[in-house]
Amino acid sequence: MKKTLYLWHVGQGWIAHEYKQLSELSEMLTERKITIGYSATIGDYATIGNSATIGNYAEIGDKEKPSTLFITDERHTIGYWGQDILAIGCERHSFQKWEKHFEKIGKSENYTPAQIQRYGKIIALVKAFHELEKSPVEA
Repeated sequence: MKKTLYLWHVGQGWIAHEYKQLSELSEMLTERKITIGYSATIGDYATIGNSATIGNYAEIGDKEKPSTLFITDERHTIGYWGQDILAIGCERHSFQKWEKHFEKIGKSENYTPAQIQRYGKIIALVKAFHELEKSPVEA
């Protein structure tokens, strides 16, 4: 039975790639720097966005959607995926580390003082969202 993997092609949109064994697509996946680990399964109608990372032993149940935020700002994008981790550009740290070191990291990335303060406020905002998402919902 043939299976279909849809991949986004810039300028062309989503293109279907049919295969019987995933290994048939290995050259194309390697060129695109796409890796799928051993024994990994991706269910029907699943979508995994650009630059997404799913860690070892991660599990997302049927119809579950982790809380996510993606913010585009002056210098780097900010990504949050429902864990105590925040990614800003290529830097990925816990909220605690961001709160303690965001000024130092900002300076090392040549942010202006105003940009550093702005990103500090964004870190606080996303942390507040994270805490809200982790608190029990009252009926």
